[in-house]
Amino acid sequence: MRIIHDDVFAPADAEITLRAPVPLGTPLKLAPYHGGLALHDGPTLVAEGASTRLVDDVPEPPAITSQRISRLL
Repeated sequence: MRIIHDDVFAPADAEITLRAPVPLGTPLKLAPYHGGLALHDGPTLVAEGASTRLVDDVPEPPAITSQRISRLL
């Protein structure tokens, strides 16, 4: 999600990097950070995130010929 204005979000690709264990049941602060956002637990940087563009660059699987299938059986 991408922040447009205050609490308004829009769908987008994001890269998130965890920098420390995320504390449970603790209020965390979200703030601008190096062109993205950072999540802090007091002075500790817990995570940082930025918008990115994910590329679906998966190669095609190799073709399996009937000859290869017969060798497997």
